[in-house]
Amino acid sequence: MKLPHTSSINQIAYVVPNIDEAVKWWAEVMGVGPFLALRDLKFETSDYMGREQPITYSAAVAYSGDLNVELIEPIGPSIFADWLAAGRSGVQHICVFTDDFAATVAEAEARGAKRLQGGTIGGGTLGYYDMVGDQSVILEIAQLAPISLGLFDMVKRASADWDGETLFIEAADLIAKATAN
Repeated sequence: MKLPHTSSINQIAYVVPNIDEAVKWWAEVMGVGPFLALRDLKFETSDYMGREQPITYSAAVAYSGDLNVELIEPIGPSIFADWLAAGRSGVQHICVFTDDFAATVAEAEARGAKRLQGGTIGGGTLGYYDMVGDQSVILEIAQLAPISLGLFDMVKRASADWDGETLFIEAADLIAKATAN
């Protein structure tokens, strides 16, 4: 049974040591692009392993069909940095979007989820939960602001029209294109 107030699993996220190299690999090998780069993101409020902690990272997002592919390069202490420090590679977390963060978190916790980190960013609320006890299955629960959801929709449209060569797109270019139509 899926969690209440959520979409299907809509995002798969990889933590990478170098976002530019990862974007190039995803474009050339996996045929996914273009990526919207979001550099030096900072949570407005955040916690990490049960204590208040600033979380900073860079991300790049693209779509493969309906699947959002996120690449994350950690900048400071976080579960993302822990992932790389442990020598892990591959999928770091999956994500569901929700329209009721508290209700979705309550149900996930009733199923045994343990919060690893989370906070607020860009008018939205994110939480990362260990679903099995060893961080091999991490679920991000995200209640995004309407502007973020709109930006993701623009990235999805750009991916559908991708020329196969352009690695990065800029948010300003997406917005200008959307308002011109």
